[in-house]
Amino acid sequence: MKANLPVFRFVVLLFFLIKSSSAFATRETDSLLGVLRQNPSDSQRVILLNKLSWQISYEKLDSGLYYGKQGLYYATRMDYRQMMARLNSTLGTIYTDLGQFSEAAQCYYNAIDIYKKENDESGLAFVYANMSNLENVRGNKNKMLYYLKEAMRIFQKNGNKRSVAGVCNNLASYYASTNNLDSAFYYINLSGKIIEEGNIREYYGNHMAMLGDLYSMKKDKAKAKECFDNAEKYFVELGNYYDLTHMIMMKANYAMDEKDWKGAIQSYNAAEESAKRIGMNEDLRNIYKKRSQCYEQLGDFANGLRDFQKYSQLNDSLNSVASTNKLNELNVKMETEKKTQELELVKKNSALQEIKNQQQEERIGQQNLVIAVGVIFLLVVAFLALFLFRSNKAKQKINAQLQEQKAIIEEKNKEIVDSITYAKRLQSAILPSDRLMKESLGDYFLLYKPKDIVAGDFYWMEKVGNKLLFAVCDCTGHGVPGAMVSVVCHNALHTVVTEMGITEPGKILDKVRELVVATFEKNEQEVRDGMDVSLCCYHPATGELEWAGANNPLWVIHSHDQENLVEFRPDKQAIGKTENAKAFSTQRLMVNAGDRIYLFSDGYADQFGGDKGKKMKSSNFQKLLLQSTTLSLANQEKELDSTFESWKGNFEQLDDVCVMGIQF
Repeated sequence: MKANLPVFRFVVLLFFLIKSSSAFATRETDSLLGVLRQNPSDSQRVILLNKLSWQISYEKLDSGLYYGKQGLYYATRMDYRQMMARLNSTLGTIYTDLGQFSEAAQCYYNAIDIYKKENDESGLAFVYANMSNLENVRGNKNKMLYYLKEAMRIFQKNGNKRSVAGVCNNLASYYASTNNLDSAFYYINLSGKIIEEGNIREYYGNHMAMLGDLYSMKKDKAKAKECFDNAEKYFVELGNYYDLTHMIMMKANYAMDEKDWKGAIQSYNAAEESAKRIGMNEDLRNIYKKRSQCYEQLGDFANGLRDFQKYSQLNDSLNSVASTNKLNELNVKMETEKKTQELELVKKNSALQEIKNQQQEERIGQQNLVIAVGVIFLLVVAFLALFLFRSNKAKQKINAQLQEQKAIIEEKNKEIVDSITYAKRLQSAILPSDRLMKESLGDYFLLYKPKDIVAGDFYWMEKVGNKLLFAVCDCTGHGVPGAMVSVVCHNALHTVVTEMGITEPGKILDKVRELVVATFEKNEQEVRDGMDVSLCCYHPATGELEWAGANNPLWVIHSHDQENLVEFRPDKQAIGKTENAKAFSTQRLMVNAGDRIYLFSDGYADQFGGDKGKKMKSSNFQKLLLQSTTLSLANQEKELDSTFESWKGNFEQLDDVCVMGIQF
């Protein structure tokens, strides 16, 4: 029970976070019906039907579906594209609540298609917010998070603070379902701040419900109860039965958490009555399942069996609806293909008959020619048979050779992969261990994602006296060539610092360049491989940080100004053979407690992905660091990793990725 509770709580909560964007009461429904009876213009009728569909669905989902379909019919007949999109979005939400997910998805896709053609980003954002709910109940967590972030991006871009507050509530719910309470509290506090500053009353109940849910996860019963009571009081005052149903279900879930089985049953009884009133089939299914578990805990197996049978019947009913729709779709496709094949067959038979008639006419008077052609044909067939026989023998011999070569290639490939895997162990051995880096750097994270088994990116650290040197290096290429270059560059760094005793970053890079160039010049062929690097020398006693960079910068976020990122620009030259090489410069700064610095290769910002398959770019990388700077370094690393994977999607990873973050 405990392991599944956060996820179920999130499913319930997300429904009303998305849908309760307006105050709802029966008198407003009556008012809309009254205006509709006054025979308004066609365009006004469509707008009224959309509002009525949305509002009345809080009382009866089937009624909301009825008026929504009416509105879509009139909007389509008028080609009123904006309202066609809005009504599809409304119907998608209602279908989701009814548990008809395939119909909901189709409506949402219709709305997205229209909004994209109309270049309406604001409309797209609202559809994305609603689609996150559908993907959640379908169990597609990654898609749900993607749609929430897309909605957040557009709302922030357009300065729509009300909607930003709603999406923040949803993001808090998502992170609560993954037990990431730091991120969940970050977004719920951001939502509360926006609601308070803008006096956004319509999100107050949702905000308090989410806050109570988080406090219940932290086992703070007093604060959780206070938040739940405030939210419930708000929904009762509005006459918002839809959200009130979910509020009662949340109380029931909370009672199950506390093993108060009788209290949970009482709450589920009230939720069942409210859900039946509105027609919330998906929620009824959850109520029957959970209440059956409560009866089982109390030893009341008769009532437990009764509820489980109700759950099974409703579950089968919802699934059968989806199956029937799918079968109808397949039948339509099969009938279409059958008719197409019949038409093609008629055409072929007609053409064949015409050819036969022509042959019959030509056969009369051409017997001698046919005999001559027959003889020639037999000779050609005999020749072809002999040719095919020899070709078949040759092909069999070639196939045998290919099979033998395939076996050799597979064996060689296995040997190569085994060798590269062993090379990875050797490369890993030269990297500093996590234990050593924690002892030296303290609070840090390292996001290291090689493109292949071995990498051209590597990280380096060395302690010399009371100084601590560390770097992130990006060697030319990736895979085996990059790894070979990385070994040369790593040895050069180690030699310059430990054997030559040089600790000033700029002078270290000068000397490393000399050693790398000298290594590659031993052969007659010209080799211009080398590396880009961001190198630091930290003095713990004074708080001074010396830094030098070859093409790669250093980013700093000071604890007293977390809204801005300071960039230290590198020298625009690589470590390697370079025309007009100049001495590397050393830059100095003072770091204080709480300051953060970031060293990285170009693999993260250069990754292709997103909807348009473009690079992420450094500007978006900086925004991500600033948005997550209030998180702990460990959680910030998780945020960077999940964002990278989401951005990459089905695209291939372009290069090695190495990002190091340190907090002083």
